[in-house]
Amino acid sequence: MKIPDPVTPYLQGAEFSGGLVVRFEMAPEDRHYRSRIDLLVEISQGKNVIHLGCVDHDPDTVKKKLRHDKWLHARLCNSATHCFGVDINAEGIRFLQEMGYADTSCLDILETDDTRLTARSWDLLLVPEVLEHIGNPVDFLSRIHKKYRNIDRLVVTVPNAFTKSNFRNAGRGAEVINSDHRYWFTPYTIAKVVSQAGFRVERLLMCRSGIIKKRSLIKNLYYSAFPLIRSNIILVAAW
Repeated sequence: MKIPDPVTPYLQGAEFSGGLVVRFEMAPEDRHYRSRIDLLVEISQGKNVIHLGCVDHDPDTVKKKLRHDKWLHARLCNSATHCFGVDINAEGIRFLQEMGYADTSCLDILETDDTRLTARSWDLLLVPEVLEHIGNPVDFLSRIHKKYRNIDRLVVTVPNAFTKSNFRNAGRGAEVINSDHRYWFTPYTIAKVVSQAGFRVERLLMCRSGIIKKRSLIKNLYYSAFPLIRSNIILVAAW
């Protein structure tokens, strides 16, 4: 789906409204209920990709997800022409390299000058499930935008504040959340963050964070009909 052109000045801060109504432009693909991993694999198909945060928490998490074909980095390596994994988790990177994922590195992309990142062109910088952990996501993305002019597209994924489970839990007087998260995002607010960092938002995709069970037919039909209450947001932006 896309944000209508008249909304762009609000994203950029040139216009203000205390009650802006954003009606998203839906495409046929928005009615297809799909998982975050499947969509990211599709977006990365045949591309040269930098995968930021490739470890996915810790070695035990990687092992568990590998057993169920749910570890994103492995799926990306099978899909992309070239996938370079980056993470600040030194233990996790050592584990990946011991498993044979040699094209990985432990580094901070904002603080480290590494020619593997800067000496060639890249199609995508993939930043999945990272921004909600960052204290200042606008500053973080602004520094990436300034430093890496050799990358064509940014792809970020974040949890969706509109997800149905949030409303259900709120009705019970509770919030269920990863304790390290600083933010929930909506389609507009993640677009605002990315725009304020200097990027040009191209499209948004609403998806499920985990796998989609085929036997959950009624639930799947429901989420197909109402994209905005799915659990995750994927945003694609140009440099």
